[in-house]
Amino acid sequence: MSSWIAEERATLIQLTQTCFKNSKIDWDKVSSLMKNRTKQQCKSYYTNIIKSELNIEKRTHHQWNNDEIFLLMQKGQELNCDWTVIQKQYFPSLSKKQLQCQFKHIMDDHIKKYVQDYQKVLNNIEAFNQISDRDFEGQLSLLTTSNNILTTLRGREVLDSFENLNDDNLTQTFQFPTSITMQELDVTNVNRIFGQLNVHALLDIYECEHKKRKGKQTNAKICALIANPILK
Repeated sequence: MSSWIAEERATLIQLTQTCFKNSKIDWDKVSSLMKNRTKQQCKSYYTNIIKSELNIEKRTHHQWNNDEIFLLMQKGQELNCDWTVIQKQYFPSLSKKQLQCQFKHIMDDHIKKYVQDYQKVLNNIEAFNQISDRDFEGQLSLLTTSNNILTTLRGREVLDSFENLNDDNLTQTFQFPTSITMQELDVTNVNRIFGQLNVHALLDIYECEHKKRKGKQTNAKICALIANPILK
């Protein structure tokens, strides 16, 4: 095999950072874009020479897309957060530290916020269910989204309003007794990526996690809840 020149090296590095398939370097595509280099030559030179010299595993920044996030959480659950296997098989261009940090970021920030907000909704629904039939007509409020003014409706006017609501504007205008609206929840992407969550179990784990900072809470225990059948 002939020696690699600087231009080839630079091209290979660029391609390994842009050519991916299922979050792994697509060596077929890389080699097709390299002149006079086979797939095996490209992969071998990158793995044995470039990766070691550039210390790519210690890169601190990676722009995650939704497919990669889904794969990370899915494989974390399936493989019990075995980051060595996950990194080698599914994220060879990233380090184990990057995978762990991203997983923790998702759990601590996005899912935790989702769980907390969703729990508020559950509490509000429970409070709403406690309203007696007698109080219902006098206490039900609808949120006017244009100016955020609550208009109290009574008697037949309440029933007429419900008849005019469809599924879309109902979630936008209905005001629960303790004042949280569906518009306040940024859960669309979380739902699409993770599906439903075991809300109560996740809350329990987070509470335990905060109380026992010095101990290691098992990431696998948290992750395993993501794909389980949930709250109905």
